[in-house]
Amino acid sequence: MQTIVSLFQFFFYSLSIIEADRRVSLKDFTIRFPFNRDKILSNPREIRDYISPEKVVILLFQTFSKSYVMKKFAFPLVVFVGCLTASCSEILTATFEDDAINSPPATDLPGSPRGDIIQFNPVMQPQLKVQNSDISGSKALHYTHVSIEDPPPVSDQWLSFRGIGTDLTETLWFRHTAENMGATILIDLSDGHVHLMARMRIKSDGEVGLATVINDQYSDVIGNLASGVHTVIFTAFPGTLRYNVSIIQESGPTITASNKPMITDNVLRFNNPAHPMLSFLHSGSLGNTYAIGSVSISRREP
Repeated sequence: MQTIVSLFQFFFYSLSIIEADRRVSLKDFTIRFPFNRDKILSNPREIRDYISPEKVVILLFQTFSKSYVMKKFAFPLVVFVGCLTASCSEILTATFEDDAINSPPATDLPGSPRGDIIQFNPVMQPQLKVQNSDISGSKALHYTHVSIEDPPPVSDQWLSFRGIGTDLTETLWFRHTAENMGATILIDLSDGHVHLMARMRIKSDGEVGLATVINDQYSDVIGNLASGVHTVIFTAFPGTLRYNVSIIQESGPTITASNKPMITDNVLRFNNPAHPMLSFLHSGSLGNTYAIGSVSISRREP
């Protein structure tokens, strides 16, 4: 968020210089971009939650389209647009590199973006231990199916990665790299407000199935995972209620499924802005582990 504040401070400073030279007015900007300057600088969530970086880029170039402005501010504008696009595209990034070994992960994720979090019931802490690993980086979160005292309802046993607010009219990429150590794991994609986009199950024997409706028992089998590290990439198109999924294996062929219908069948049910979320739940026998090396949610293709 602080990055966005700094970028807009730079942008408005540039505009003030231009206006002082009396060759363009701030009105040229505010007419096309209907947000108050002070409101943006004090609450950058206005930009992050409701406007995609692509839309901002178009508005900026419309504003700076006069030849004099482009000549004088071409380089800073390119830098500004590049930084803005990069900072606004990421919705969640989790690598566990800053977490202590043998401890649960920090729930407030460090670095950019600001506001992405990990959610889990505190009683699940014995199931969640960060360990040294080369799955993705130098550490991984070991999610192990062990007994917990006074377990909550199953609906409250999910391990969830919840992104910052974003516009659901844009394409989203959900990605995680992991290694399955004999677990049966359920994976949900949602808008962060209980409305599901997709459901996947990876069984202990490697079978991968997708759910076609909310109560479906993962009847759409799309392939089998070999042992070793794998990367799952969901490409979600909420506007058309469709998604693709690819699973890239360290040892084995890539598994793909395209143009699958989302669980939610009415786009108006999604919260917008949403907080895209990737969630995991053990569904097999005790003692098995699903080791997660990294998780990301982005509006930029990985």
